[in-house]
Amino acid sequence: MQLIALVLCSAAMALSPVQRRQPPVPMPEVDATTGRDLRVYAPDRLVDYGHMRLELRFERLEDRAFTAKQTMTVRPIGVPVRGLRLDAPGLAIASVVDGEGKPVEWSHDGSSLFLHFAAPLGDAWTTLVTTYSCTDPIDGMTFTPAGADAKAYPAEVHTQGQPESNRFWFPCHDFPNERMTTELVIDVPAGVSASGNGKLVSHAVANGRETWHWLQDKPHVSYLVSLVAGTFERTALPNPRSGVPMQVWALPGHADEVHRTYDRTDEMIEVLAGRFGTPYPWARYDQLIVRNFGAGGMENTSVTSLLPGAWLSEAAEKDSDYDGLIAHELGHQWTGDYITCASWDHLWLNEGWATYCENLWFERRDGVDGYFDEVLDNARVARRDRVDVPHEAMCSKCWRDPGETFSRLANPYPKGASILHMLREMLGDRVFFAGVQSYMKRFGLQTVETDDFRKCLEEASGLSLEWFFDQWCMRPGTPELKVVPAWDGAARTLTVTVEQVQTIDEKRPAFRFTLPILVRTAGSERMLAIETREKTATRSWELDGPPVLVAVDPRVAVLKTATIEMPTAWWLEQAIKGPNSASRRQAIQALGSRDEPGVAKALDGIVRDPVRRWTERQDAVEAMFALGSPASKEIAMRALADFTGMPANADTAQAASDPRVRRSLIERLPQDTAPAAIAFAMELVRNDGSPACKSAAIGALVAMKERWGDQADAVRSLLVDALSIESSGEKVRTAALDALGDVPVPAALPAIRRFAALGNLDRMRPTAIRALAANLPPAEQQAERDAVIAELVAMIDDHEERAARSAASQCARLKLTQARERLERMAGSDRRPSMREAAKGWLKEIG
Repeated sequence: MQLIALVLCSAAMALSPVQRRQPPVPMPEVDATTGRDLRVYAPDRLVDYGHMRLELRFERLEDRAFTAKQTMTVRPIGVPVRGLRLDAPGLAIASVVDGEGKPVEWSHDGSSLFLHFAAPLGDAWTTLVTTYSCTDPIDGMTFTPAGADAKAYPAEVHTQGQPESNRFWFPCHDFPNERMTTELVIDVPAGVSASGNGKLVSHAVANGRETWHWLQDKPHVSYLVSLVAGTFERTALPNPRSGVPMQVWALPGHADEVHRTYDRTDEMIEVLAGRFGTPYPWARYDQLIVRNFGAGGMENTSVTSLLPGAWLSEAAEKDSDYDGLIAHELGHQWTGDYITCASWDHLWLNEGWATYCENLWFERRDGVDGYFDEVLDNARVARRDRVDVPHEAMCSKCWRDPGETFSRLANPYPKGASILHMLREMLGDRVFFAGVQSYMKRFGLQTVETDDFRKCLEEASGLSLEWFFDQWCMRPGTPELKVVPAWDGAARTLTVTVEQVQTIDEKRPAFRFTLPILVRTAGSERMLAIETREKTATRSWELDGPPVLVAVDPRVAVLKTATIEMPTAWWLEQAIKGPNSASRRQAIQALGSRDEPGVAKALDGIVRDPVRRWTERQDAVEAMFALGSPASKEIAMRALADFTGMPANADTAQAASDPRVRRSLIERLPQDTAPAAIAFAMELVRNDGSPACKSAAIGALVAMKERWGDQADAVRSLLVDALSIESSGEKVRTAALDALGDVPVPAALPAIRRFAALGNLDRMRPTAIRALAANLPPAEQQAERDAVIAELVAMIDDHEERAARSAASQCARLKLTQARERLERMAGSDRRPSMREAAKGWLKEIG
């Protein structure tokens, strides 16, 4: 599954892709013409789905097709059932019979399979056996062909059921309000490994074929059913803490990187099992790194799918890690799989919890500051989830497509995690986690709604929390505050005024919250609080002396944006001596709008302090470079030179040793107008040990292209050389290709063509295709130009959708009439509605 007198976000995909774009027009609850209620409610279940056994045969993965036999047991829940409708778009149904082989009347309208029973189903379990075939499904199952080097880039297939896509490869009740046990028997060519949910029952090899039989013997919802098949090396992970069998499935030859990246999974299980009071609930936990994957990860029951290249070299590990993603998907095994939201309007119970599991892991790994970094980052959602911007509430039942619920302005990932943090702050650890553990025990292997979680917390706390959940889950928006702390020395009194400045009217009441304020004097420290239920609240306290620090909401107990007006000296004290990383970072960010004496020096000190947490140092870089006075700029430029050139001394070298901080400064090299800046950037590309820093230096070089002068040829040559640099996730190569998309270099064309082709990392190829278009040979080189155009046009039909979209977009930008025929065909008959609509736009651009 992110302000002078300052606007702060208090209170982190995640994970959410909704940022900095015009908000969508919110979907109305009622059709204005017909009066029809447009809210989406869960469909009738009618029957209990007991067990599904799927037997699938793939003759060859390259055929993009399979045949299948589905055996499913059902039993009426209450009302008489004379027929069932199963979601089954695009499936070629051959027959449906009952458990005794007697035909069952059926019909299929291209989207749904309708079963018509001669008499209402009895109280006993009824077996339904459906045989069908499927070729190149529109969604839910992705076939990826082999590259030119089939051994290095073999064919694969993987599924992705969330939110409602598994219907494209097996008939089902494709909504999360029903659970069943499942069984997959997967027949594939010899040499192909195949994964399904649960435990491995058997694996047989005979007659040039392999059969993998998997059983998920605890019920789960249909979108969590998973199938992955391809050529993998399976690396077992250590599990001394949990005892859970674990493997990572990856392309062969990456065992060292796998261990470096995933060996902490066992400790993560220990942390989450302890917090939830529930052992890991499934037979195994495998993580499968699959090609051409559409998201970052997917929490299929017991088997998480992950994006390609999700492993780290020794150098890349110093730049970043995948711990957040790993903890998120692992957390889903409890919150999302063991307990599942019954409808997409309650998605935060899945995604908000999984995002909060990242917090819990970083709290263990990095201590309190790791936890509060995540809290602060999640709270950026308040910048988008604003009362004055029309949008759906996080738990709204209004959507045109279920995928919309994942990308709302009131985003269920960070807002959900922020709500959980607020509850923990309000209730305290003992009560909060007692309620959470009660929730796990009561609703394990069930589907839930927000009220189910609320009631568990109410029982554990003795508090009425309906107002809290209504305010934060069912209403759109977050409070926008103006906070003014003022010290009256004569009266020895601190007065704090809190004003809610968002729109408040009969439909949008003031928010209710308690705003904590940490006050430190020379002789004491106190945590004060203002109860706020109206537009304005004011409170005063007598102190034992003048405050040296006043930190508004230092633990981010309220999800909000805030303009805080207080003396710079208080901000400086908070930046240096705030109680946690969130408090210190809020102050550091505030100082970026305070270009006053001493501010730049203080920020420079934070940047250079190797003991400081890297997130604070990154924020200090940004704040320091936001200051505009000549004196402040001089301090910033000196830091830039020390971190990107030759360090002045050993202390500077130690300060520059963290590549995450160094990268932040490298990204600001274009602000250095000295001629040496270009030479610094080139040296970093050649010799910096960090792939992220190399990539940032490449970006800086492109940003300085107007200043290359007599170094232009050397820079262009360096960009071509950078295409040969190997790095995890193709980070450096992608940066070089991106640069070549902005700065054409004819000598790079052969390499660009190679990296644009199928058989390279699918997330790099769109960048390579843009570079290919930017380096199109001139008309004088007609033969080579025609060959490149032919490659671009052919890639419109690429099986990797990212590549296909990039190729079509570049053909449209170049107005290549050679692409018109393919785009017209796509606009008229592509099975994917999104591609049909996109093709119409590309055709219009070509003219």
